[in-house]
Amino acid sequence: MLDTIPRQLLIELQHFDLAGPVVPDINYLEQIDPILMLWHNHDIRRVKTHSLVFETCVGKGRLLVSALQHTARTNSAGRWLLHAFVQHLDGGPNPTHSFSTTTVRRMREKIDEKKIELIRKTWRFKTDSKNAGLANKWHLPSTELDDSWKDIRIG
Repeated sequence: MLDTIPRQLLIELQHFDLAGPVVPDINYLEQIDPILMLWHNHDIRRVKTHSLVFETCVGKGRLLVSALQHTARTNSAGRWLLHAFVQHLDGGPNPTHSFSTTTVRRMREKIDEKKIELIRKTWRFKTDSKNAGLANKWHLPSTELDDSWKDIRIG
């Protein structure tokens, strides 16, 4: 099934910003069946492998990962491709590679990580020219923020 998907269709649906939605710097390349990959070597000493689509076996199951654009009301090609991927998972040949138990453990640890997304939040900021913030306990959650605190965005 996957071999009937035009290569150009996959390329058209990719994100061109490597800081965007890709599976970055794959360090388990020998454990996957690549479908669409990028190799980044611009202005860096070591080539980084970024994946847009790959599949692999995980335990007794299989996994197909896609970072292509499949959504948006006007993205008929992306939605069609997502359907093709689901059909492939349902009846296509099994991947020839599989994740090692070490890779599965590392991924589970990563999923279980507790992180707070700081970049997308609005922060409140106030200059502290008299160095009074610590003494006035500005760092405590109970601090009431008045109009002297300004909204800032980071990232």
